[in-house]
Amino acid sequence: MKNKEDKKMGKALDIKVSFQDEDSQEVISVLQEVGAEEIQEIKQRGATGIEVVILGIIAAYALTNFITKILRLWKCGVVVDARGTPILTTKNCDLPPGSVLFISQEDTKLQLNEPSEFQISDLILKLFNGSS
Repeated sequence: MKNKEDKKMGKALDIKVSFQDEDSQEVISVLQEVGAEEIQEIKQRGATGIEVVILGIIAAYALTNFITKILRLWKCGVVVDARGTPILTTKNCDLPPGSVLFISQEDTKLQLNEPSEFQISDLILKLFNGSS
C-alpha cells in the first residue's frame, strides 16, 4: 500500500474486503466506482474453501457508498471492523441480508438492519470521530 495522503473531502483509508461465494469482479467494480485506488485481489485457501481478499485505498467519505452498494450485492450481512488497519469489511452469513455490523476502534458494536445511506454515513462519521 502506498503512503496514505489526504484526498479531497476525506482521509484515505486502507481497506480489506474478505468474502466467499461472490463474484470478485463485481466487488472490484464497486471499489472502482467509489474511487478506490491500488486495488489488489488475493485468493487464500481457508478452512471452508477459497476466500477472496481484495485490498485497496478508499477515501473515508466513499466508504459509505461502498458499504451501501455491497449490502445490495451480497446475499448475507456485512461486518465493518475499524479496530485496526486496514479496515476489514467481511461478508458474514450469520447476519441477515441487508444488515451491517460496525465495530469501532474502541470495540463498540452496532448493528443496523437495512440501513439508509444517511444512517451508514452518520455512523461512519462517528466511527472515525469526524475524520471523513
